[in-house]
Amino acid sequence: MKHLKLYIAFLSVFVCTNILAQKQTKFITGGNAGLNFNFNENHKQLSMSCSPMLGYRLTKNIVIGTELYTSVSFAFTKGELTNRNIEIGITPFVQLYITKNIFFKPNVGIGFAKHYDKPYNSFNKRGEYTLNYKTITYGLGIGYDIHITNSFSITPIIGYQFTDLENTKWPKGYKRGYKKQDAIELRVGFVYRF
Repeated sequence: MKHLKLYIAFLSVFVCTNILAQKQTKFITGGNAGLNFNFNENHKQLSMSCSPMLGYRLTKNIVIGTELYTSVSFAFTKGELTNRNIEIGITPFVQLYITKNIFFKPNVGIGFAKHYDKPYNSFNKRGEYTLNYKTITYGLGIGYDIHITNSFSITPIIGYQFTDLENTKWPKGYKRGYKKQDAIELRVGFVYRF
């Protein structure tokens, strides 16, 4: 009996989403989570990101929208955790479908980042400090829609991200500076069309 109730609930959700999909409205919502691997600094950096998303289908092959990008990253120097970053930004995007399921996703975003650093060996006498940054991010990804129903899909994306960071707050004795980051990103998301 328990399995029958579960089956009926699953079937009801499936039927309802398919009925809603028949209306073919143009709005989409969803989000994604992923990992970014920063590969151009002295230390290796791993970022975990989460991005809720809202979009609108302009044509059959073009979707425009924006994501609220949030990320937490950890950097390791010689095996020891030496800093962490928190980043928040707004990232408008365009999805250009080259087939029914495969798309390119260029994006540009602006945001803010906070960087916490601490010494990683006895030769580093700086102590802990915090830096605040303004960020501009450029990215390009390629993704694939795996349609579960007409209105719901799971979307893996692989891409490249380039970020310019400019100090807005830095500790006494440090120069205002700029930093650049390159990263490979792997994300998995979901999309709901309503």
